[in-house]
Amino acid sequence: MKVLPTSRSELLKISKEEYESCTHRKCSICKEVKSVYDFGFRDRKRKNGLVPRRAECKQCRVMANRDWDKRNIEHVKKCKKKWVQENREKHNASGERWRKANPEKVLNAKTRRRYRQKYGESVPDVFIEAVCMKNKIRRKLKEMEK
Repeated sequence: MKVLPTSRSELLKISKEEYESCTHRKCSICKEVKSVYDFGFRDRKRKNGLVPRRAECKQCRVMANRDWDKRNIEHVKKCKKKWVQENREKHNASGERWRKANPEKVLNAKTRRRYRQKYGESVPDVFIEAVCMKNKIRRKLKEMEK
């Protein structure tokens, strides 16, 4: 198992053939040796198709991105809002796909919203489960009638 060096200066010292033959790399954050597939980016021009351009693995990169999002929440909200305005059709289509794939969650959300509007407080989970069971039974009866 050949491991790519972590530092840029060490990377510059190895040959192109040596670089392309490496199959693993050490993450600069978690310090674990992982497959180059765990570092993202693939280059079809290379013999083995692998080019780990980042020093950190995908999991560490995701955690770093989440931390940045939490620290810059206003900026993230502004960018998301702008994207939604510019891509209204894509956004609506995505929401529609999710609602079709998750009908139970949609029902839960509707039931919670109606309860909150009517009583001004959050819904007990037992109530939600009962309503969901009732709706499941109704749907099965309608299917049986058809």
